[in-house]
Amino acid sequence: MKMLYEEMTRKVELVMEQGFVDDDMLNSEKEHQFFVQWKVTDGFTRQNHPTLIQKISQN
Repeated sequence: MKMLYEEMTRKVELVMEQGFVDDDMLNSEKEHQFFVQWKVTDGFTRQNHPTLIQKISQN
């Protein structure tokens, strides 16, 4: 669990430095499609955007 948290923290810090989510940070096609949809929707800005929460459950 600690390793997952540290990896997530590293990714968040990198995104904050870069200002965008790089494609190699996404783990699946589902995650890629989610961010593509979020990026192309008109009206989203750094200050005005919906919360990006997605629950991924394992079967």
